[in-house]
Amino acid sequence: MSRFVKVYLFLINIIQCHSTKADGVVSSNTMCGVMGIIGAEKAALEVFLGLSVLQHRGQDAAGISSYDSLSEPSLNLLKGLGLVNRVFNQDQVEQLKGSIALGHTRYATVGKKGDLRNIQPMITNFPLPLALCHNGNLVNYFDLKESLKKEEGFSPLSGSDLEIIIRIFISNLIKNGNGLNPPTVTKEELAQAAFQVQERCVGAYSIVGFLGDQILFGFCDPHGIRPLVFGKRIENGKESFAFSSED
Repeated sequence: MSRFVKVYLFLINIIQCHSTKADGVVSSNTMCGVMGIIGAEKAALEVFLGLSVLQHRGQDAAGISSYDSLSEPSLNLLKGLGLVNRVFNQDQVEQLKGSIALGHTRYATVGKKGDLRNIQPMITNFPLPLALCHNGNLVNYFDLKESLKKEEGFSPLSGSDLEIIIRIFISNLIKNGNGLNPPTVTKEELAQAAFQVQERCVGAYSIVGFLGDQILFGFCDPHGIRPLVFGKRIENGKESFAFSSED
């Protein structure tokens, strides 16, 4: 697990994402809630419990994604409109197997409210099993959308600016990657992909994602405007790690 810790700390420190504590409750129209966990036996269940605590950050929709290489399908997603305890029940969440999971509570900003396509996390299996969610907004969303259309023929499937972030992140991971096999993706390759998101995506955001079942990562905009907390837990001698919007 030590290799993954290096990835986390590298991304937090080098990309200048300020790991912060949320001082008080900010108006909910500036917030979504994000959470990611690796190393927990029932990661999705712990994310579910965490999202319940982050409910004040977004009430429009919620989603959880997990990855388990021993299950079929390996990459799973459960999402819906409404509050966390209405979107999920414990039995459903326990079907999301794996020691890595990601969750999001949404306050609709960019992207039509009520459209299931805009609910996070967003996932893709190509070229790697990836799940991503974010809290924030891109002020140059429409410019990037047009640029990617001209550069790559990109046509988004949703109205969410997260889809733009995923496209830029994946494109640069492919460009810089060595074989694009999740266990061999290096912290430098992850950092370069994150740097490209920072260079092109103007706005305030914190991002959490996973690659397969072995890499959890997080980073923010260059100014660290949106909060992102990193934590480590040791329980019965076993380490687990988490990112969250708040502690």
